Amino acid sequence: MCLNSIKKQTYPNLEIIVVDSNSRDGTPQVARTYGAKLLNVTAERTKAKNFGATYAKGSYLFFVDSDIELTEKMIEDCVKACEEGFDAVIVGERIVGDGFWTKCRSLERAAYIGDDLVESPTFFRRQVFIDSGGYDENLVFGEEADLHQRICALGFRIGRIPTLVLHHEGSFTRVVQRKYYYGKSSSAYIRRYGILAITQFSPYRFFRARTVQLLVKRPPWVLAILLSKTIEYIAGALGLIAGFLESKPHRRQFSDGN
Repeated sequence: MCLNSIKKQTYPNLEIIVVDSNSRDGTPQVARTYGAKLLNVTAERTKAKNFGATYAKGSYLFFVDSDIELTEKMIEDCVKACEEGFDAVIVGERIVGDGFWTKCRSLERAAYIGDDLVESPTFFRRQVFIDSGGYDENLVFGEEADLHQRICALGFRIGRIPTLVLHHEGSFTRVVQRKYYYGKSSSAYIRRYGILAITQFSPYRFFRARTVQLLVKRPPWVLAILLSKTIEYIAGALGLIAGFLESKPHRRQFSDGN
């Protein structure tokens, strides 16, 4: 789905690089079918993204996960934005799929479109990505938001396009599992950005005026969205605690050895 949507782009001059991690689901064969350059690296996604970027030959870089479907003019619109003077581009997303909880997630996500606290650029001038240092390979969670902050600090211009990508994020169970997984490594980002990180990922963002205005137009869904967010935050908090407990013995050993 993802590769097919890339091949259908109206912008013709594309290089597709698939960074794989020893997949056994046929990913290498599918990638070659679509003419992609296949790279293999056993690493977390931040290192995998940087690794792929080193092999890219174009003037621009766009990072996309396998559960993302591009609308046909997306890359064309991003390139146009950069030609108008922007150095990186934020592409909003719409969550799609079947089921009640996916509908809840979709309505909530729609409330965040245009919000710099939630969205970060994924399309870059290649040189800007290099100059900013790329993704921090010490982060597993919050790497896009971290790069966003560093690009802003360097004075680069960040733009937006109205074109959205479609995010097929799967079942609510998978969403909760991801929240737990991200929670385990979230402490590094929180320590780095403090109040900003808490503002970005705390329930505060759900109760901002713009979000409330959009959601009150659909009162039957509000309670369901609040319930889904509560479950997600519990999963993230449990992951944060688990991550702390897993790292605690290592910190003790390091301290005893010095």
